[in-house]
Amino acid sequence: CLAILREAPPDVPGQVIDTWEIGVIEYDVQNPVLRATPRVYELFGLDEGVELTREELTNALHPDERAEVLKTIKDAEDPNGSGLVDHTNRIVTSGGEVRWLRRRATTHFELIDGERRATRTLVSVMDVTKEHELTLMLNRHQERMRLATEGTGVGIFDRTILPHGLPPYWSESMRKLMGYDSTAPADVEWFFDRVHPGDMETVLK
Repeated sequence: CLAILREAPPDVPGQVIDTWEIGVIEYDVQNPVLRATPRVYELFGLDEGVELTREELTNALHPDERAEVLKTIKDAEDPNGSGLVDHTNRIVTSGGEVRWLRRRATTHFELIDGERRATRTLVSVMDVTKEHELTLMLNRHQERMRLATEGTGVGIFDRTILPHGLPPYWSESMRKLMGYDSTAPADVEWFFDRVHPGDMETVLK
């Protein structure tokens, strides 16, 4: 059934929707009827005149993640579950563009004929493609740095001087050089306690 939500449902703050460019999907599980805000059509690269169905949205899922996403939907509609979903996955728009979407959903349940059944699912969808790509770039950079430091035997130590700054960072190679626990938070005092007294003045400079 085609229905476009010209505004978010009453229980969804409209200002938040607009500010964060969030798409909202409302799904009547029992009928079933699916309604969506225009932003959802934009995210999936669809014209607003197209009938939006669960099948349409399922077909847009990236093939490598389709089974996983469908499982999250099935679990959310399980009467024995929490009805909550917080999941990030890829879709392929009608124009062939790959996007990463974060989907958060709440499924509501009611007693029907004496049984607890899913009746309504409210879904928020946000485009997190840029954030995800930035994370991938950072991970690749960290992996290159790890390989470089391990190959040369160099340790990296990073300490923020400003108050309330980032915690100190020690690379894996630094931890091995110092004989420090690979899982424990970096401890600056531990480091200074092991500096040779004859070198302390130089280190502090």
